[in-house]
Parts: sequence; C-alpha cells; structure tokens
Amino acid sequence: RNILIVPGGARESIVAHPGTMSLLLQRRKGFVRLALNQGVPLVPVISFGETDMYNMLEIEEDSVLHEAQSVYQRLFGFTVPLFWGRTIWGIVPSVMPKRTPIHIVVGPPLRAPKIKDLRSEEGQRAVEALHAEYVASLRRLYEAHRHLWHNECERGGLNIM
Repeated sequence: RNILIVPGGARESIVAHPGTMSLLLQRRKGFVRLALNQGVPLVPVISFGETDMYNMLEIEEDSVLHEAQSVYQRLFGFTVPLFWGRTIWGIVPSVMPKRTPIHIVVGPPLRAPKIKDLRSEEGQRAVEALHAEYVASLRRLYEAHRHLWHNECERGGLNIM
C-alpha cells in the first residue's frame, strides 16, 4: 500500500507561476512525521514543466485580490489560483493545459524507521533529520535533471520556501 502526499498543497498552487519551481517545504513536516510514525519510506519526486502548463495571474502581495485569496484560504483551507491555459481561436482563454513537456523524476526511497513517540527528543531529531534529507534529495534531483526543463532558471530555478 502506498500513499501520495503533496506537501505544498493549496498555498503552493498560488506561487506556481510558469518558469518557476517554488516548493513550500521549510515548515511542512507532517508528511515526515507520518512516514516515521508508520515506518514507511519517503520517495522524493520532482516534476519539471508542471508549472508551465498554465498561465497564472500574478497578484501583488499588497493588493485587494491577494487579501481576498488569503481570507478565502483561511476560511476554507484552500484557495483557487487564477489561471488559464491554451486559448481558443487565439483569443478565448480556456482551462485546457498548454502543450508543454512534463518530466517526472523519482529519487531513491529514503528510509524512515518506525518511531512511536514523535514528541520525544529522539522523535523530534528524527523528524528534523529526515526532513533535511528529503529536501537535500529534492535539490540533488533538481541539479541532476534540470536540463529536462525547457524553462530552467527563467525565474531563479528551484526555490524551497
């Protein structure tokens, strides 16, 4: 049995602009706790070109629209990014994705020993260590395979926030 978790979630979707690879992981450790609690490995996966499938409306942080998205996210737990894909007849935006290659790279599994008490000092150290290993693994995958991304480094490459 396997489970797929996208740690960045809804917040990551609103920073997923074409030519960027921004991953919200610095404070996201619940998926690491889950792996350690169950004693199952974490498998790092990185997708090149995923953010290039759609155009995104860039919303300034101090704008009314940004505040509306923030309120919506606090109320409902997610927000809807304002996006569009291909245009119909060159003028009408649609939700159909743009024709762009997507390359998914899967790294080697990271061993996660089963730890019953994640609140203990040992458990906290294990969470921090596995999280750091996971982030480092994503960085290695990015560096090894960044040539697959036609938009690579357009806006700064990999950004782990």
